[in-house]
Amino acid sequence: MASVFEEALCQTLKKCHINYSLKTTQVDILQHLTQQSTDVIALLPTGYGKSDLFMLYPVLKELLSGKPSKVLIICPLKSLICDQVQRARVRGIAAYGLRPQSEMTMDDITGDYIYKFILH
Repeated sequence: MASVFEEALCQTLKKCHINYSLKTTQVDILQHLTQQSTDVIALLPTGYGKSDLFMLYPVLKELLSGKPSKVLIICPLKSLICDQVQRARVRGIAAYGLRPQSEMTMDDITGDYIYKFILH
């Protein structure tokens, strides 16, 4: 019998159009974040799927808690920000890339803003 977390994760993967299995470490990180409500430092190699974690977490958290959830990602590379925002949007996740000249404020990020996935 699947746990509430496992069922929510399956729904999240479908909702985000991910049709491959996550690695055990990815599942462990998502489970810790959603069930422990504490920060996680995940040092994972290039290509391991960190971006999947960024995108899946707010959708999964919202399914489990019933409350809107957001992720703010700090990234120094403009090209990576653009790629990640585009990838999230293709998967149906509302995403936005902040730029230095952006008119979005911290109130937008912490309030009931429409974006779930914000890169800066």
